[in-house]
Amino acid sequence: AWVAARGKVIQWDENSNPVRFIGTHQDISDQVNTRIALEEKQAMLMRTSRIAKIGGWELRLDNMALTWSNELYELHDLPVTEKPDLARSIEFYAPEARPVIGKAIEAAIMDKEPWDLELPLITAAGRHIWMRSIGHVEEVSGRALRLFGIFQDITEQHALQLHRQNFFD
Repeated sequence: AWVAARGKVIQWDENSNPVRFIGTHQDISDQVNTRIALEEKQAMLMRTSRIAKIGGWELRLDNMALTWSNELYELHDLPVTEKPDLARSIEFYAPEARPVIGKAIEAAIMDKEPWDLELPLITAAGRHIWMRSIGHVEEVSGRALRLFGIFQDITEQHALQLHRQNFFD
């Protein structure tokens, strides 16, 4: 069992030694076991995200705070200490893809329209890759509160598809 113990000295002797304490003990086994299970699930999610080359993101629309998962930083060749904003994030898209993702974001905010796009991206290290970008909107009373979604590196699938098209053409 996991126990949280709290206590304090309430009486001292003439030599300033503690002689009387008061305290409590509380069984916190359920909370600790829940935390351990959550940490295990989070670790599993991180491992599967890395295998599938999927990273998650969230954009709060009230303050435009953007949050990326660690895997998304890896996909963009960025250290997790760098905190890109929305404008910087859009700059990672290849120039011809920027208007496409811009319109998708605008439609999500204005019309609550989700998107599922395959677009070229240029990472911080200069790698040219293909990314599947999926975005959804969370709304309350018809008002968009946040955008969230995933990015998935589909460079290999895209190359294979092009190879198949060239082979059969």
